[in-house]
Amino acid sequence: YHNDRRWSRRFPIEESELIVLAPHLEEGKIRLPVYDISEGGCSVLAHAESLITIGMRFPAVELRRGNQTDRHDGATIMRLAPLENSNNWMVGLNFIDNSRDRDAFSQIEGKSVQSSNSAAITRLAAIAKQKIRSMIVGKQPSTREKVCVVHYKNTLGHRVGAILDASFELQDEPPPVDIAIVIVTPFQVRKEIFGLLARTLVDNFKAMGVNGVVCRFDMTHTVGESYMNPELEAKGCPYLHWTFSDCESDIHGSLKYLERRFRPKYRALVTYSIGAIPARRLIADGHEPKTDLWIAPFGCPDGQDMLKNFLAGVDLFQQYIEGKRMENYLSAGRFVDPNVSVPDAVRRGMGFIEDARKDMEQITIPVTWILGTYDYIVTRQRVRQMLNAPGGGVREIIELKAGHFLKKGPEAIESYKLIAETIFKHLFRIDKSAVEPDLGRFTRQSEAEWGRTKRLKITNSEEFWSGHLFGTSSEKEGYDILLYNPEYVEFIQEQAKLLDLQGDMRVADVGCGTGNLSIAALRAAEMNGDRLNLFCYDLVPEALQRTREKIEQLINLSVNGRYSGLKIDLNVVDLEAARLTPLKEFLSGELYGPLALSDRIEGLNTTTLRKISESYGSRLHKILHGEDTSVDEIMKICQDLDEVEAETVCDISRMSRFLKDRLKPKDLKPGKNVAETVNDIILNHISFGKATRDCRVNLPSDTFDRIGASLVLPYLYDPKSVVKEFYRALAPGGKIVLSSLKPNFDSSKSYIEEAQQISQRTDLTDKEKERLLVSLREFSSFLATLIELEDNGRFKFFTTQEMKTLMDEAGFANIKIKESLGNPTTALIFCAEKG
Repeated sequence: YHNDRRWSRRFPIEESELIVLAPHLEEGKIRLPVYDISEGGCSVLAHAESLITIGMRFPAVELRRGNQTDRHDGATIMRLAPLENSNNWMVGLNFIDNSRDRDAFSQIEGKSVQSSNSAAITRLAAIAKQKIRSMIVGKQPSTREKVCVVHYKNTLGHRVGAILDASFELQDEPPPVDIAIVIVTPFQVRKEIFGLLARTLVDNFKAMGVNGVVCRFDMTHTVGESYMNPELEAKGCPYLHWTFSDCESDIHGSLKYLERRFRPKYRALVTYSIGAIPARRLIADGHEPKTDLWIAPFGCPDGQDMLKNFLAGVDLFQQYIEGKRMENYLSAGRFVDPNVSVPDAVRRGMGFIEDARKDMEQITIPVTWILGTYDYIVTRQRVRQMLNAPGGGVREIIELKAGHFLKKGPEAIESYKLIAETIFKHLFRIDKSAVEPDLGRFTRQSEAEWGRTKRLKITNSEEFWSGHLFGTSSEKEGYDILLYNPEYVEFIQEQAKLLDLQGDMRVADVGCGTGNLSIAALRAAEMNGDRLNLFCYDLVPEALQRTREKIEQLINLSVNGRYSGLKIDLNVVDLEAARLTPLKEFLSGELYGPLALSDRIEGLNTTTLRKISESYGSRLHKILHGEDTSVDEIMKICQDLDEVEAETVCDISRMSRFLKDRLKPKDLKPGKNVAETVNDIILNHISFGKATRDCRVNLPSDTFDRIGASLVLPYLYDPKSVVKEFYRALAPGGKIVLSSLKPNFDSSKSYIEEAQQISQRTDLTDKEKERLLVSLREFSSFLATLIELEDNGRFKFFTTQEMKTLMDEAGFANIKIKESLGNPTTALIFCAEKG
């Protein structure tokens, strides 16, 4: 993108006026003379006594020039200045054009993130090699990745926790370092998430013979290992007083740490999402050490734009300008106080697009901005306004066919390779395709990094999912806000059509939630009083009651006795009751070796399993199978284990005794004489929910002609066991329909579009619209919590091949896959039969 930077060019214009709608006036409009015009706005004249301020927004406006009329969705006041020798103000406006925003960079061809055939083969080979290596259990220690964790102070004096990766040995005296890179993660995203980016960069440095170091850190006051206010963290709201200046200080502190330790020749910032805003301010201020390259994947241009999109139209910055107190908002289920963050952003010049343009005039280093075709958190028109600021240095735009950002899988790797190529192009004058990252080494690296963290857990599943389904109050729509989204309705209808309900069937809606799939399936069925037995199962009793109410309403509104043969049976079922299945299979020999338990037991890290495998002998075998032991004995047998890992082995031994019905009194929680579920047993580090000894979900065997489970499997810790249970419950020849969100799921497009659709509805009162929008914002926050848990490994969004393998191993046949939920699609539907 060769930036023309025309936004500051203004052209005088005569006999023109700007028409602003004003229903309270007799004429219904205000006419303002136009003084000059530019590409993205104009200057108008307003009387000096007009009540106007910078940041104020006009509704829809018309610019009339002779016989030509240009219509815009609105305009924002960006500049105010008294006009010499006049009683008028010169008012500088920037036009708002929502419908044109997606075409702001229409001249740029979007870059695909699909992998080439050769890249796909290379990755498959690396993954296969790693799997073969993991299956070999011997006495020799495997190659273990060392995690280089460092701590330093940001410029506000708070501790920052970071991970370093380098193309040289970090334990040795460093060679002359060519480049140091700081990765700034999105808000509330841990540094471990970007291990694959670090691996890609380091492997490319090695391939090019470059000595490079990569630093990725946790933002202070958010998540991970950096400083949090202990009082706020204890109250469950660590983000409450987070500010943009905190992030700016974190970035600056990271650059200063790398400068002290490595004295690199070049320094580059890679700033994701919101991280672009404080990075821009820091670079423009010119603080030492200087940055030589700035890459902003899916970067937000300014605070006002980012928060307005995040909150589906609520303009907190406008409220601040008007002197209003702002309400706290939810981010991933935790409160943020805009009365702290918004004034900070305004004071530090991070709030408005004009701030961004002023900074860009001062930034002379190369800047590469990466846009997502389907990213609706970033307003493209604002990015263009910012990059079209006069002066500055080289500016480059790259568009990827992606959402707000990519974290994992082939698409993410392609974006990371692009970042590597950008670094080499701008700093080393090398124009060469990036090499593939070593996925085998990345797997070991990721295991080691996550193995040392305390991952998020769900302490009360029923309470957690009740909040998801019903919101925080009876006035909120909860999960059913999705019924106002045509893409979700179509997604449910597609699953209903695949279920293909017919008379005399026994049908199970498992994890039914508020009954949306059941209702869609009944509507799609060609029923005329036919007999149909519908069984609905869910963990949350209130969800079953809501499902009953919906079905009864459907029956009451039907005609000619269409559903007279329908019988419904609703039951509370915990789908995680079978979470002990992998341990049971290990004890029976069906799973070979401790490493077979990898990713199957919550709290049991693969790094711990590797250490166990390397010291595996008859005594350790007996301990894992339930023989009593102590932490000291385990640490003597396997000297690489730390105390927490040894306690984890004790947990496994205790659970083996539970499965064999050989529990000891000391295994039980206080006040318990027997253990009906895992919840009655003392466990230090691993978790099985409320799993039972029989390792079965409470579903009958060989019973159902149809089973539907919409968006259920991704939220179960051991979905493999549940898929097997579904196979058991399905009658021979029966059909199952499952669905899952895709990896790198991004809801920003759907979220913004649904908010716009609600706002534009003419059949709703303003009060009802606001209620729905509040519900939508709250649900979006909860959805961010699900994504955070997926990042932490508690949930899993499946690829096509992963889900196909899962169903194939369970015994299903005729597996068919359909992409769904939006454009681009963000979910997968799987249909299969029991042979």
